[in-house]
Amino acid sequence: MRHVFMGNQHCDLHCFTLWSDIIDSFKINVNIGFVILDDTKECSADILVMLKNEKTKRVELCSPNWIPHLPSHIRRLFIYGGKWLNDNLLYDIILKVPNISTLEIENGSKLTNNAIQFLITKCRYLEHFYINSCEKITDVTLLSLANASAHLKTVCLICNSVPFRYDAFKCLIAKQSSILFAFCTVQ
Repeated sequence: MRHVFMGNQHCDLHCFTLWSDIIDSFKINVNIGFVILDDTKECSADILVMLKNEKTKRVELCSPNWIPHLPSHIRRLFIYGGKWLNDNLLYDIILKVPNISTLEIENGSKLTNNAIQFLITKCRYLEHFYINSCEKITDVTLLSLANASAHLKTVCLICNSVPFRYDAFKCLIAKQSSILFAFCTVQ
């Protein structure tokens, strides 16, 4: 795999990367305690005990009802946003788990540049960031990522259209050459 710009020009900053190397970077999610939080689960004492357990490092959040119960020791967070995830709820989530290293957002269609800038500012240990359906995110987010002092290693943005200018993308790659950045459109 290699960065390819418009007109099938290869990225001069990055060499060819094997897909298996990319997959290996996500093996950090294997063999860790995790909890799935959705509307089918009541806020029971058992689930709260699991959340408070320091060995629980990964949470799959499928309902906003669980946000108040997110513990700060969570390192990997998967959010299935559905129709409920917006900027204000992401702010609340980030304030609860500022030390996350991996954030995956499925359906971030209501999230704006402001939410992503807040995320980049508050989550200093963020290494892996994935967001699907990010139609409201523009060049502002790319430039924020370019200027981020976070420990980002991988960024994946999936949209239904191309909301970014080529110059902003090129700036991100030039300033953060160590980040493996993937962007694609799905129609």
